[in-house]
Amino acid sequence: MIRLWPAYGTVLFCLILPVSIAGMNIAAGLLTLWIPTALVRGEKLPWRRLLKPACLALAAYCLAAVIVSLAGVEPTHSIRTLFKDFHKLWMLMILLLALEKMPAAALTAALGAGFTVIAAVGLYQSAFLDEGGTWIRAHAFVHPVTYGQQMALAWLGSLCLLLKPPLNFPPLWRRILAAFMLLISAAFILNQTRGAFLGLAAGFAAIGLLDRRFRRWFGWFLGAAFGLAAIWEFLPTGRSLIGMVRSYGWSPVHNEQFNRLVFWKTAWRMFFDHPWTGVGVGNYRSIFDRYFQGVVGKQAAWGSAHNLYLHQLAERGVIGFAALAGLLWALASRAWKRARQNPDALNLWAWGSITAFLVMNLTEVSFQNEQTATLILFIWAWAEVRHER
Repeated sequence: MIRLWPAYGTVLFCLILPVSIAGMNIAAGLLTLWIPTALVRGEKLPWRRLLKPACLALAAYCLAAVIVSLAGVEPTHSIRTLFKDFHKLWMLMILLLALEKMPAAALTAALGAGFTVIAAVGLYQSAFLDEGGTWIRAHAFVHPVTYGQQMALAWLGSLCLLLKPPLNFPPLWRRILAAFMLLISAAFILNQTRGAFLGLAAGFAAIGLLDRRFRRWFGWFLGAAFGLAAIWEFLPTGRSLIGMVRSYGWSPVHNEQFNRLVFWKTAWRMFFDHPWTGVGVGNYRSIFDRYFQGVVGKQAAWGSAHNLYLHQLAERGVIGFAALAGLLWALASRAWKRARQNPDALNLWAWGSITAFLVMNLTEVSFQNEQTATLILFIWAWAEVRHER
């Protein structure tokens, strides 16, 4: 039973990862408990993986977070929020140690089952629930933006598997995978997260750089993109870009579609006042009203600049941003190298997902969301472990 612990744990982790942060952490906790039992039994663990550049870069990122937090405007508050950064390091380390214990087919099935659940729940929300005559954006159990990013990454992964299936991939599984993509596509359409779509397009293009099969589909993808934009304008979810401009004009204060312009300007001002260490991790909200007096989207204070790079410049300054850039470069460059050496479905998915994630963070701070960040780290670590076999 103990020998099967990491196998069961990784399957449980994959199943719950898209569904619940709490469940994901419980599964990761079970995998963590497996380590001392493995050591007691004399099992050899692949500790050398923890010395990979990406893992070391993530450790450096956490160290930089501690430094800038101590130098920020409210160090006590910053220290209390650092667990999110160390959570990423914990997840990556556990995944690098445990993922090889389970075959790819089982992990794929478990992850697909989790995505199927949240896609179905999101479709139910939009089909049968409403808010005063408007449809609810599909979001299942998470924030709509997180949900949209999950659907985009799941769509990329299923497309990679469909176009680059492993040997002896049964025809029945091809049909199941095609049905899964239709389900994910419907949930994605009813979610209406534009940043996730931009990321999806970037990920698709990145994969196309390495595989001509994807380039053949680019025209269809471009046509679908324009069609999707048109559909979104007419869905009764209150997110019509044209409708919002007609009602509120181009004002970044009154038109919620342009609120980010206020957040970005505020982040820049914070950075220029605290260029080296920023205002401290988690302090964007604390001092927001010092840089902007007024109400944006019915709120006087916001905790996110809705752009990871500007947000971390504001909170972490040059020191923290350099650590972030080093980490993202380590993840992206390694994913690119793997995909060039062996452009199979998993390596292409990892490369496309990292590219998509970099673009998604232009309008969100998704790297600071535990669920989205863990999904990206999981895809990357899975491809890394499989590449070593």
